[in-house]
Amino acid sequence: MRHSLEEAPSADAPWMRQKDWACGRIRSGGVAGLVLWWVVAGVWNGFMLIFIAVFWGDPEYGDVIKVLYLFELIGLGILVLAVQQTWVWLRFGVSVLEMAPVPGVIGGTLEGWIQTGIRAFPTKPVQLVLTCERSRRVVGRVKGGKESDTTTDILWQTDRDVDAGRFTRGLQGLSIPVRIAIPYGLPSSDSSNPHDEIHWHLAVSCDLPGVDLQADFPVPVFVTADSRSDWTRESVDEMADRERKAAFLPEQPRVESGVKPVMTRPTRSGGMEYVFRIGMPLKMAMGLTLTAVLVCAGSFGLYLWLGELGPLAVIPGIIGLLLLLAAAGAWTFKSRVLIENGWVSVRKSLLGIPLTRKIPFSEIRQIRVHHEDLDGVREQDRPWDIEIERKEGGLIRLGASIRERSEAVRMAEEMQKLLR
Repeated sequence: MRHSLEEAPSADAPWMRQKDWACGRIRSGGVAGLVLWWVVAGVWNGFMLIFIAVFWGDPEYGDVIKVLYLFELIGLGILVLAVQQTWVWLRFGVSVLEMAPVPGVIGGTLEGWIQTGIRAFPTKPVQLVLTCERSRRVVGRVKGGKESDTTTDILWQTDRDVDAGRFTRGLQGLSIPVRIAIPYGLPSSDSSNPHDEIHWHLAVSCDLPGVDLQADFPVPVFVTADSRSDWTRESVDEMADRERKAAFLPEQPRVESGVKPVMTRPTRSGGMEYVFRIGMPLKMAMGLTLTAVLVCAGSFGLYLWLGELGPLAVIPGIIGLLLLLAAAGAWTFKSRVLIENGWVSVRKSLLGIPLTRKIPFSEIRQIRVHHEDLDGVREQDRPWDIEIERKEGGLIRLGASIRERSEAVRMAEEMQKLLR
């Protein structure tokens, strides 16, 4: 049932205070965002071209002009993005999320339809991503005044693939159905404190010929009378697993890892040994390695090209070194877990350099499964962690290479039995 605008907002229905939330029709983006892209592109490129023109032809400022060329490349990238956003707007217009009911329910579902300007049925599924995030603004005192810093933390995130067979035709184009389960215990939408805000937003993306559809909707999600406390994260994860298996498309097989992510073998004393590797697809690992090498080589070439301003190349050089470290982890990282004789021994190594710790059975409360909410990474592509929860102290991660939740749960239960 859709709430009317005439209903008075109250503490029991805070979503009624915002017009688009109250009527259940939420628009994504619009002309204002498009204008902002062009303003930023115009200002950036305008200033860079003016500076280049001022220093052009003066041998004394040759190295400065080289640096300005690099900044102008960034400006060209912004200009390309502005053109792309304009093309998306001209082709699809503004997408609208029609929620039914309002609001989304913590310990319930977020449901509705997304009205888009897509005319033809896509060949690939549309991806929906629902995110809960906390935005904190910290103001600190520095010499000469105050300084503020805003951090954003993802509290929970999930995604769904919607096959084109579930679409319907609307007035302007195709309508995409939305139904996503939300676990109990998450915070409600809250912007009352500008220094500590909770935001929920639903993002939709679709691969299409020419230009892809992308839209984002700030959505109201609250605890209501319909909230169910038994909808825990574990039960909602199980619901998501069943939905994905029901909608599995044979023509889209999972990409296998270049190494076996988990190996197990019994020990002579009746225990069990588990060896976890980073389960990264072989093509991704090779691509990461090649990118790291190219960035490092490009940084060195930039250092030589910039002359006296060569030290500026240290910034991409640091990025290249971090990429090299990530690539080394993809190829060489191991987590060896040995459970026997009243102890859990965890030996992690990178590039052959080991770090070992031992935990007695008496300090372990349970062994559980968990996965991080990683922005930009599809939920079904996130590896599941197996962690030790201690009676006192923090968590200890044993491995994070298991793709299927059911397999992670089975392995955690097997480890738990070895502790008895």
